[in-house]
Amino acid sequence: MGRVQDKVVMITGAGSGAGRADALLLAREGATIIATDANFETAKATAAEIGGDAIALPLNITREED
Repeated sequence: MGRVQDKVVMITGAGSGAGRADALLLAREGATIIATDANFETAKATAAEIGGDAIALPLNITREED
């Protein structure tokens, strides 16, 4: 069992860099991932790579309305 088994984790910036690495690591440790990024296409790619119940959402943390 992973360290975050059965937890749901929302990762901002999951489309690339450290956010993507965090999403992949936490998924390997058992978390369900909500991958968010200002670039929705890269967030979708990360969620697709993870598979399972992972989902992608567009999110730009610099925009209050998001």
